[in-house]
Amino acid sequence: AADNPLRYKMSWSPKGVLSASGNPARYLSHGQVINIPGEELLLSTTPTDRIPTLRLEVIPNRDSLTYKTLYGVPDAQTICRGTLRYEGWANAMFALKAIGMFDKTELDNMSLDDTHAFLARAFPSGQVTEAALRKLMANRGVRDVEGAMDAVRWLGMMEAPAVKPTPSTRPTAAIDALCKLLEERLQYKEGEKDMVAMFHTVTGEMPDGSVESHTSRLLAFGTPGGDSAMSATVGYTTAAGVELVLDRMRAATLAGGSSSNSAAAVPNGVIIPIQASVYEPILN
Repeated sequence: AADNPLRYKMSWSPKGVLSASGNPARYLSHGQVINIPGEELLLSTTPTDRIPTLRLEVIPNRDSLTYKTLYGVPDAQTICRGTLRYEGWANAMFALKAIGMFDKTELDNMSLDDTHAFLARAFPSGQVTEAALRKLMANRGVRDVEGAMDAVRWLGMMEAPAVKPTPSTRPTAAIDALCKLLEERLQYKEGEKDMVAMFHTVTGEMPDGSVESHTSRLLAFGTPGGDSAMSATVGYTTAAGVELVLDRMRAATLAGGSSSNSAAAVPNGVIIPIQASVYEPILN
């Protein structure tokens, strides 16, 4: 994925990727609650060496304070959930947002196949030049303007299509045109594989005053021509959860319980795996 200026390729919905990049975030750092408005999320990255072989950055991910209660650690002084991306991804995404490509306003007589036309709307003259685009990005807070320009050029947004696309049959938004472009440009090539990277560290003070730390790292790779790492890591755990529910229902049925008793043997609603009775069978 690091072979393009956006430092990313799509293994899930482009609209989901863009929408998530505008969510507000909150986390706890050394006893202080840090609030990040959605419009500042992509400017709130931190370089990390948690996986030393990769140049990554961390972006705060939604409300981390909920985990104090879920994990039963009310006295925690630091708790943060973040999203890992290659360095440069957030800058490119922020630039696309700053120049109006995340706009959800639906317009008539526009085409999903013409992101250049949406970009041109950011300029009073309707003309897109490199000098004008650099100035617009700088004025709107893009930190690495040249890196962002590389991304816009690579996406092919600087020039109008050689043949003007037919307008869409219904009103179209800039974000939808951008999603279509990203889906086309950020596909995995034949023989390529995706990667899922995760890092967790838990540090705590023990009763005797000593400090103990536990760290786990995950690097999962997809299989070219087979399952992606994204589908496998999500799909296997989902399948294990479904199997657990079915096993409990089957056990209740064999024990002579009625259908209502069987349902009662399964936790109600949507649950997360924070109970040993849920996560231990899945891990096994």
